[in-house]
Parts: sequence; structure tokens; C-alpha cells
Amino acid sequence: MNYWLTTDTHFGHYKLVEQGLRPEGFENKIFRSFKTNIKPDDTLIHFGDVCFHEDHEWHEKLNEIVCRKWLIA
Repeated sequence: MNYWLTTDTHFGHYKLVEQGLRPEGFENKIFRSFKTNIKPDDTLIHFGDVCFHEDHEWHEKLNEIVCRKWLIA
């Protein structure tokens, strides 16, 4: 079992791309990495600011990552 830490993913915050603070398609890159590396017996710990818009859509995508998940607000 591994613990994975991430923070401030800001899914749906497209101004970050417009301002050059994140690459185009950054959400897909993050999710691809999660799906490739995180195993079902792992734990993903997310420290704050998961998404900015379309909360329901992003939370559904996170549910596709099969592992234990902890959100630290």
C-alpha cells in the first residue's frame, strides 16, 4: 500500500491555463497519472481546493480512481 499526496488541483479553473499557470489539458494529465500509478489498495490524500467549477463532474471523475481517498479541507 502506498500513500499519494496531492494539493490544489483546481479542476475546472480555466483561468489558470489562460494566465499560463497550468498547461492546456492539465486535468487530463493529472487523471491519467492517477489512473496509471494509484492502485486499489493505495490511499490518495488531497489537501484542499479540488475543483473550481462543475463540482459534480469532477467528483464523478475522482470516483473513477479506485483507491481510498481522503480530503483534507
